[in-house]
Amino acid sequence: MKPNFFMLIGPAGCGKSTFADSFWSSDKYEIVSSDEIREELYDDAAIQGNPRDVFEIMHSRTIKYLEEGTHVIYDATNLTYKNRKSILDKATPFSRCVGVVVATPLDTILEQNRSRERVVPEDVIMRQLCQFEMPTLSEGFNAIRVIHNTNAALPSAFDEFLKMCQFDQHNSHHSMSLGDHCAAAYKAIKTDEKWLKRAALFHDYGKLYTQTFHTMKGEKTEDAHYYGHPNVGSYLCLSMEPLLEDVEMQRMATVICYHMQPYFSKTEKSIKKWKTRLGEEMWKQLMLLHEGDKNAH
Repeated sequence: MKPNFFMLIGPAGCGKSTFADSFWSSDKYEIVSSDEIREELYDDAAIQGNPRDVFEIMHSRTIKYLEEGTHVIYDATNLTYKNRKSILDKATPFSRCVGVVVATPLDTILEQNRSRERVVPEDVIMRQLCQFEMPTLSEGFNAIRVIHNTNAALPSAFDEFLKMCQFDQHNSHHSMSLGDHCAAAYKAIKTDEKWLKRAALFHDYGKLYTQTFHTMKGEKTEDAHYYGHPNVGSYLCLSMEPLLEDVEMQRMATVICYHMQPYFSKTEKSIKKWKTRLGEEMWKQLMLLHEGDKNAH
């Protein structure tokens, strides 16, 4: 039987290492941690050093353990498709690969971060959330799990939507409040799938946390911008009270994460790439959300 390869996924401060230590501290498992390797290389986990050196060691140790039949917990942020794929392609022949998203409310992440020995700047945590890409089975996972921080009080969807209703988007392309726009998308989307309807209701949820009046070059603007809001919203929607089954929550997070992609995928080559990555059926659901979003202005 192949050993398990558990890849933890989430920003700094969400509780990945604590989860690994608490639940899988066993002789049957080896925890391969990017922080521990930085400690080895630079005598300080806070020193980023050369990421290539760090992850080359992580990869080589991981494959060695898996080849020996030892279960591995792979502890790094693992936020992007590219970063995950680089080790999954190596680990897949030797193991059963499971992606474990540690979904924690933002307030709890920031609170836990402040109490850590190695505090990560909060703007770095926000940049990490803006990089989050919801994992999919097509990356090479045999399964994906979403777990919650047992110390966190999960926010209710009702309370979060109330915040959205009171949020002015300050953008000339959006005359409605954030909540009104998302409610209009909910009404406009042509589906009876509960998870997809809820995705429409929260597809722009990440805007609550990403509003800026500067371009990416730092130039000041009158219109607000929301760089990375699909990524932030995708992660944080997983940290709400789970009113849907786990698989449906994952589907919801997936279409929220990639809901802007149809605006950018204009060529057959690009569309084919995303159909391969997400699957034909998920692309169809994504397009339904896209049409509902367009009709909600």
